[in-house]
Amino acid sequence: MISKYAPLISFFPLTLLAMVAWRTMDPPSPGVTAPAEPAGAGVATAESGSQAPPPPGVDLSFRDGYAPLDMDAVFVTPAGPKGMKFTPATAALNGAKVRVTGQMVKHLHDDPQIFLLTKRPLVLIMKEFGLADDLPASAVHVLLSARPGWAPRWTPRPLEVCGVLELGPRQELDGRISHLRLVAEHVIDTEAGTLPELMKPIGLQPGRLTQAWLAADASPPRAPPAPSLSSSTQPTHQPK
Repeated sequence: MISKYAPLISFFPLTLLAMVAWRTMDPPSPGVTAPAEPAGAGVATAESGSQAPPPPGVDLSFRDGYAPLDMDAVFVTPAGPKGMKFTPATAALNGAKVRVTGQMVKHLHDDPQIFLLTKRPLVLIMKEFGLADDLPASAVHVLLSARPGWAPRWTPRPLEVCGVLELGPRQELDGRISHLRLVAEHVIDTEAGTLPELMKPIGLQPGRLTQAWLAADASPPRAPPAPSLSSSTQPTHQPK
């Protein structure tokens, strides 16, 4: 008896799903309009050209205590016979609190406390180019607070870093000589007006795991080679 109506029983769920889908896609009746969004809701459009206001509760007034520093005006241009030289305005900010706006370089720095900040988006591939890349001299080495097992994750959004400026050459773990360093105190997402958390566990960053694996040469142990019949185990014939 049940086998007789088995085709109908199996067809019933499909019919029910089709009816639900049809009712969902049914257009609204004439004269019925969707409720309008309240004034000020949503983000700003491209036509207005303005940014969305900061979310409630995010106080960015601390920015006033940091002097703005433009990466395009860090060095004297053109460079003289002695090479790059800081402008007097930049040299006067050494050890002072400044804020710099730029893009995080897509680069896995050997030091888990550091990420690079440049005026424009940039990608560095150390495995292919080494130090022969197009990193500008005005790139800023941003130093974050140490957190064991954590490192900055790449964020493809404009950032404003507020901190203490350090000038002068210093050898970095990746072999570079940094000239501008910023000990970060605040990092602001300039588009969202928020204070993002840049640090992320290294275990959740596959790129950094691969880099650490290559640096430590932590390849899986290989099985020992099969024993072979060497000359020491072969019978030898002493000359008479």
